[in-house]
Amino acid sequence: MAAISSLGIGSGVLSADLVDQLVSAERKPTESRLEFNTQRTEALLSAYGTLRSAITELRLPMRQLSAPDNMTAFSASSSNDDVAVTLDDSKASRGSYTVQVDSLAQAQSLASGTFSDKDTTGIGTGSLTLQVGDKSKVLTIDGTNNTLQGLANEINDAGIGVTAGVIDTGSGFRLVMSAEETGTANAVTITVSDDDGNNTDTAGLSRFVFDGTTNNLTETIVAKDAVVQVNGIQITRPTNNIENVIDGLSFELKAEGVTSNVKVEQDFGAVADRVQGFVDKFNSLQSVIKGLSGFNAETGQGALLTGDSTVRGIQNQLRNILTRVVPGLENASVRSL
Repeated sequence: MAAISSLGIGSGVLSADLVDQLVSAERKPTESRLEFNTQRTEALLSAYGTLRSAITELRLPMRQLSAPDNMTAFSASSSNDDVAVTLDDSKASRGSYTVQVDSLAQAQSLASGTFSDKDTTGIGTGSLTLQVGDKSKVLTIDGTNNTLQGLANEINDAGIGVTAGVIDTGSGFRLVMSAEETGTANAVTITVSDDDGNNTDTAGLSRFVFDGTTNNLTETIVAKDAVVQVNGIQITRPTNNIENVIDGLSFELKAEGVTSNVKVEQDFGAVADRVQGFVDKFNSLQSVIKGLSGFNAETGQGALLTGDSTVRGIQNQLRNILTRVVPGLENASVRSL
C-alpha cells in the first residue's frame, strides 16, 4: 500500500492552509464560550455594583432610625435675634428659658502716651514683662528696638495672646495693645525693670507699666466677662458664646440689655423627614432588586440575578429590619418600622 508522506499532497490544497483551518474550526467553540462567559461575568459585576450602590444609599437613613434617640428631634427658637441659639439634637430636651443679657464679653485694649515719631523717638531701655492669663514673656528693650515700632514688633513676636500696633493720631504716635481673647482672665499686665532705676514713674520704659497698682497706660477698653441671667440665675463666661449651661443648647450674645424667650420643642417634621428618607431609599432599592432579579411570566425569562442567593439574603434581611422591634421601644405604642 502506498504511504501518504505529506498532508494535502494530491488534493490541490496547501497543507499549511488546511492545518490553519482545522485549528481555527477547533478553537472557535472555545473562544465563543470564553467570550460568552466574559460578557456574563462583566454583566454580573455591573449588576452587583448597581445593587451595592442602592444598598449604600439606604444605609444613612437606616442608621438615623436605628435607635430611640433618633426617633425624636428638637428645634430651638429665640424671640430676639441678638440672642442666637444653636442646638445639639442628641442632648437637647424640651424647655422654655428667659435669657437676659446684662453684659457682653470684651477684650482689653491699652494705649500709651504720645510720642513724636514711631521709628526714631527713644522710649527707654530695660526689660518689660507681659502677662496674659497664665502666660508671660520678658522682652528686652535696648538700643536696637527702643522705639514705639520696635516695642510693637517685640510684643507681636512674643505670641502670648496680645497684639500691638502704632497709631498716627495726627499730633503724634501712640502704641496700642489689645488682648486677643475676651474676658477678665485674659487682661494684660505689664511690669517693667527700667534702666533709669525707677520702674513706676512716667519717664523711660516705665511709661508702659500697667500692673493694677501703677497704670501708666490708658485702658481704652476694659476687659469684661459676659454676664447673662437664665431664668433669673446669673451666669458668667469669658466669651459671648455661652455653652454648658443647658444640655444641648448654646447661646451667642450680640447685644447688651436685651431679653429673649428661648424655646426648645420637639420637631415632628424632622422625624417625619427621616422616615420619609428611609422609605424613599428602601423603595428605590426594591426597584433595583426587581429589575435585577425579577421574572417575566409572559416571556418565561428571568433577569440576570433571578434566583441569586445573595439577593435572597438581602431581601430576608430587609424584611427583618421592617418587622423587628427597635431596641428601646419594646413597650412603646409604635415599636417597629
